[in-house]
Amino acid sequence: MTEDELEPFFFETLKKILSELKSGLEYIKDESGEEYDEIREDYVRSIKNLTEISESTRTFDALAEMDDEKIDTVFDCLEGYFDNFVISSDPVRHEKDMEEYQKLEILMDMFFDDEEEDDYDDDFDGDEEESEN
Repeated sequence: MTEDELEPFFFETLKKILSELKSGLEYIKDESGEEYDEIREDYVRSIKNLTEISESTRTFDALAEMDDEKIDTVFDCLEGYFDNFVISSDPVRHEKDMEEYQKLEILMDMFFDDEEEDDYDDDFDGDEEESEN
């Protein structure tokens, strides 16, 4: 899949995530307690950042130029959407869901630096040195 094909999917996915965040915020709006206050703050921050991004950004290059907080918000929201993505058991819907899930996997991979992944793999490849007694 080329970047030109993936960009529209990415920004449409951000719109879906934004819609879900707004629904989630609406759902808990009347809940009380410190925990819900923190959750509402997270929702508001994420909605604000994703709204700014979706209104001002149309390319991956433009997204990469944004500040770390906004990029982190995009990653966190995309990761949450990816982790909670439901694949239907209905045969017709299942195939479409699998195609979308595969595209989401590609998007998630874009956020990981190959060098960082290699360093992480090297740290945990089982070649731990034995301690000397």
